[in-house]
Amino acid sequence: MAKSLAFTLGKKEYFVDLGRKVSKDDLYRKVRRVIEKDGQPLARGLLAPDGSLLARKSLSTVRLGTEGTPVEPEEVLHDGQPVESLPSSFDEAAALEKQRLMEKAKPPTQKKGGGKKPKIIERSVYRKADAVRKLVVTERVADDATIPFVVYFTDYSAGRKDPLKVTTQYAQTKERKEVLVERLLAKNIKKGWDEVGVQAPTAKALEKNKQVKPAKAPAKKSAKPAPARKPTKKASTKK
Repeated sequence: MAKSLAFTLGKKEYFVDLGRKVSKDDLYRKVRRVIEKDGQPLARGLLAPDGSLLARKSLSTVRLGTEGTPVEPEEVLHDGQPVESLPSSFDEAAALEKQRLMEKAKPPTQKKGGGKKPKIIERSVYRKADAVRKLVVTERVADDATIPFVVYFTDYSAGRKDPLKVTTQYAQTKERKEVLVERLLAKNIKKGWDEVGVQAPTAKALEKNKQVKPAKAPAKKSAKPAPARKPTKKASTKK
């Protein structure tokens, strides 16, 4: 007869009846070899010295030491400490604890005005014969409902069954964005592809460059010409 599993929750005790006994074969599966003779399965056993057959079910084993005395059961250790052996739920009721379920994630609230539009911070175009591949990276102000960096990779080939393929990837940090860009270029831009377009500097970047004045190179000192010698007057002699 199958046993019942016992559980306790608070001060109440619950029992779960199984339809049948759960064996190791149910848990782990097992392949059994059956040997038959005249249509009858044969059982395996041990042959005694007097010729009688001892069935395996009628045998029991015990561990003995070198002196023939029984050996104590093995002790299970973890990090040098003995591990407590817990009783089976068939023999003793297992205590259950209440667990707090995770709250369902709320969808991000939409802001009025749609938020700030993303700006293109990186753009490059590559061409090979009639095929064109383009990489675009956008950035926007990050908040709880926005991912700051979006990487778009467009692959267009007119002779292909699906001429246009677009890959979109997202990054929370600048470092992750750079990794995604490097992987896309290493995988898709190889020998034979020519770069035909890059991101032009924005007006803000140009204005910033104007504010930074280049350092003046030290003026070279010109060597002063040597003063011209005055012609010497010859002393006139009176006769």
